[in-house]
Amino acid sequence: MRPTTAFDDNVFDIHALLHPGTLFDHPRDVVSHPSLSLTEKRAILAS
Repeated sequence: MRPTTAFDDNVFDIHALLHPGTLFDHPRDVVSHPSLSLTEKRAILAS
């Protein structure tokens, strides 16, 4: 997974929220991510 540009734990990257697929280097990274549900994985891969 790519690092975000957030400097503080209380700040989130809006780009990551709107385009979660950009956080991953390869589709297999999405598939193997342990905390994503099957539905979330499908949505990210479809985008």
